[in-house]
Amino acid sequence: MNKLFQIKFGFIALLGAASMSVSQQATAAGPIAWGIKAGLGYGNMSATDTTGTAVDSAYKLGFLAGGGMEIGVGPVGVGIDALYAMRSIDAAGVATTKMNRLEIPVIARFSTGMVAFSAGGYWAMNIGTPQVTVGTAAAVDATNVASSDFGLIAGVGIGIPALLAGFTLDLRYNFGLAELTDVPTGSESSKFRSFDLVAGVTF
Repeated sequence: MNKLFQIKFGFIALLGAASMSVSQQATAAGPIAWGIKAGLGYGNMSATDTTGTAVDSAYKLGFLAGGGMEIGVGPVGVGIDALYAMRSIDAAGVATTKMNRLEIPVIARFSTGMVAFSAGGYWAMNIGTPQVTVGTAAAVDATNVASSDFGLIAGVGIGIPALLAGFTLDLRYNFGLAELTDVPTGSESSKFRSFDLVAGVTF
């Protein structure tokens, strides 16, 4: 699967998710609401080596921040975010790859009271060159990391409407579908996984 196909597939997945519609927070603030968001990511990768043997990958803490727009009608709606994400990926407890990414999640929601259930997709691209650290050595450029990524998102959250703004807190799980390695060899595979806790204020 080449990069161009990955990018096209990612955008198709996002547009498909956008057609679904969901968001209590947008409904509370009106048909369209804008917001700022920030949170923490706890990510790793699902990986196998060239022989197909699973590779251990410890979870690493990351950070994300940005903004978004939400459109809602009644209990359903859709939100799209633009997030700057600082991600770290561990490989077998030996090497750590750090990536700065632009992530574009499109998330459909269905709200029941203050609780919202969500599903959708994301597309991401690296900002700058990822850095890899092996053991205690100095960080160097990671030349084999794919420039883009896409996947699915599922989550649950709460929304608290207020007079001038709404407050949200979402727990999301990112399930990457694209290979993180630019050119996998044999049965080699590495795909992104992350739990994200994202807080937001909508206007």
